[in-house]
Amino acid sequence: ALAAQLAEQAGLVNEVLDALDPRRRALITLRLVDEKTYPVIAQELGYASAETARQAFVEAQARLLVKLRARGLRPPGETLR
Repeated sequence: ALAAQLAEQAGLVNEVLDALDPRRRALITLRLVDEKTYPVIAQELGYASAETARQAFVEAQARLLVKLRARGLRPPGETLR
């Protein structure tokens, strides 16, 4: 049952990621999956600076979380208010 639930959640995450525009998707992937630093991300994606890449990541991550919450997926430990 747990494996099925995790597979379903992974599928939702992938669907939401696929719905993001390519640059935001790459930004999320480079930071969270590949664990790249902001200077590296800035260089790879053409941001003016590491700080600009960081700000773009914060915005992209917020969009991702809103979309995941809309699909009923909550981060571990988050409670409903």
